[in-house]
Amino acid sequence: DFGGEKDKIFCGVFDGHGPYGHKVARHVRDSLPLKISAHFDALQEADYECDEESNGTCGGDQDGWPKDLSSWKSIFVRSFKEMDKELSMHPSIDCFCSGSTAVSLVKQ
Repeated sequence: DFGGEKDKIFCGVFDGHGPYGHKVARHVRDSLPLKISAHFDALQEADYECDEESNGTCGGDQDGWPKDLSSWKSIFVRSFKEMDKELSMHPSIDCFCSGSTAVSLVKQ
C-alpha cells in the first residue's frame, strides 16, 4: 500500500556503480519512494483545494491520484531531481565517480 492507498504499489530497482555505488543505491532505495509519495500527497491536496473552489477536478482521479501522464511525469522528474541534489550534498557519499541506475514505477 503505497502512499497510504490500498492496492497502490511502488516498485524500484536501484543498481549502484562505482566505488560508492552501493551507498548511493541504498540511499535512493530508502529516500526516493518517500519523495514520490510526498509529491503525490501535494498534488492530491492541490486537487482537493481546486475541487472546493471550482466544483470540478483539476487533474486527479476520484481517489486523488494523478490520472494523466504529464502529472505522473512531473512527479517522477521532480522526485529524481531532488534525489540528485540530495545525493550531491550528502556528506558521506562521493557521487563524483559513483551513482545508481534507477527503474521505478507506481501501479494503481
